[in-house]
Amino acid sequence: MSNLEALTTAATVELYDESDGAFGELIHPNLVLTSLSERRASSSSAGPSLVGRVDLVAPTDRPSGVDVRSLPYAPIDPSESREVPLEVSNISTLPVRIRWVNSNGDAPATHVWTVEPESSWVQYSAIGHIFVLSLVTSEASDLFESPPPEEVLCAYRPIMSLPSGAPHSLLVEGSWPPFIVEYALLDGTGYDALCVSASTIEAEANARSRAEVRRTLKALRTVVGNVRGNPAEGKYRRLRTSNERIRRDLMGSFGATDMLRVVGFCETGAERG
Repeated sequence: MSNLEALTTAATVELYDESDGAFGELIHPNLVLTSLSERRASSSSAGPSLVGRVDLVAPTDRPSGVDVRSLPYAPIDPSESREVPLEVSNISTLPVRIRWVNSNGDAPATHVWTVEPESSWVQYSAIGHIFVLSLVTSEASDLFESPPPEEVLCAYRPIMSLPSGAPHSLLVEGSWPPFIVEYALLDGTGYDALCVSASTIEAEANARSRAEVRRTLKALRTVVGNVRGNPAEGKYRRLRTSNERIRRDLMGSFGATDMLRVVGFCETGAERG
């Protein structure tokens, strides 16, 4: 039995991504197993890669299918040639196994790691490489016994380095189903979170007019500029959501409201301040 053939079932898991897919792809176990099934059914040794591109916005918006066409391991962004740190913290009650999957869709035995409960693992990865996480529910009793099946938690694929240089961080939590895998932004400065908010505003341009996006960006510059320029003035630290322009230019944009939260605004009843 090869390393990947031990992956036969999907764990009951909830996936959360604080970056909304801005820095990497957190891929549901059912999609991983679909790709594995396609690969096993292929008669060619150079069959489909493990995972195709999956655009994951939120757990409830997960696509039902998976593109198993082969993907190159070259950086998605040609300027992204350096390796990035990937960290997995296991705060569940079961060991977590991590497999690096090469460009042929195989998991070499030299690149399989086990992360025990209450411990962490750090590895540098090139952009675009695939790592599969699974739960180890039992171990083989001797060296000659085939490894018992494992439950797939997810796959993760970094697509760009974090602006702050912080690691791509995955947290595995739980003592019984559903387990939780969370992609967490750990940069204490909030810089990475700001970049996520900015990318969300950019993505909203598909659903909003350019004029609306420009108004949102201008309003954000004004609000943040007022706070920075007048840190002791309380009036600049409060936004009245009853104001028509605030509602139109800021509250109608998820990216804008998220950016306000990152810089320190919080909701207080009918207003934000």
